[in-house]
Amino acid sequence: MMTAEEYIRLKPSVLWIHNLDLLEHVLKADPMATAYKTTKEPSWRAHETFVQEMEKVVPIDGFRRIEEGFNKRLTTVDVASEQGSLNVDRYIGGDQLCFDEPVKRYRPKLARTIIFDYGKNYGEQDGNDCLERYHEVYKQVLEAEENGEPCRVVGGEGHQFREIQKEGHHCLKLFVVIKDYTEPIFPAIWACIKTNKAAWALGNVIADFLVGTNEHSNGRAVPFTIGDDIPRDEDVQIIQSVKITR
Repeated sequence: MMTAEEYIRLKPSVLWIHNLDLLEHVLKADPMATAYKTTKEPSWRAHETFVQEMEKVVPIDGFRRIEEGFNKRLTTVDVASEQGSLNVDRYIGGDQLCFDEPVKRYRPKLARTIIFDYGKNYGEQDGNDCLERYHEVYKQVLEAEENGEPCRVVGGEGHQFREIQKEGHHCLKLFVVIKDYTEPIFPAIWACIKTNKAAWALGNVIADFLVGTNEHSNGRAVPFTIGDDIPRDEDVQIIQSVKITR
């Protein structure tokens, strides 16, 4: 994954970024802290909508169950250390790490990636498909967590900007990691993709405060193919996403 600062410096056509870093950057609302240093006026209406949608979020049922389940899958193991309980055998053998120190470790199982598209254009912001997908993804994550299966949740968008097309790319592929494999769900992080209006606003604040496009329309969300952006042997579930194909 890249940080926002790395994206601004390197301008890749495919960006993997953690949502915490993305939100921290775009909420600063600095049009000059962007890849292409926009000279147009940002869409402050979209920014205001984005903030309002973020502030609406209330944790949905099941969040505590995920936290509890995550803690249950942390197991204590003893590792060789310079501190802790003396291990007589290693001490007699002259091992410098002659102590046992208990540490918590996650018990891994087969992992999966759940991906869905959040790209919304202006005419799609009043729909309900994002909310329906949000609950479906949340349900899938609950099932994975309860089965002890590490699960990653990724929001994907293909967004066309003139700047990207001038560099020979169809669109900027954005993969926003909403939840990494061993993280619990933090509802505030999911707020930006919970509704169509929030997702539309997210695309605009990314355009204004990360990409820095000079397009007055802030470009548009388009269908895209994952291809090799996710390893072929990874267990990937694409949830109700008309703009994403494998």
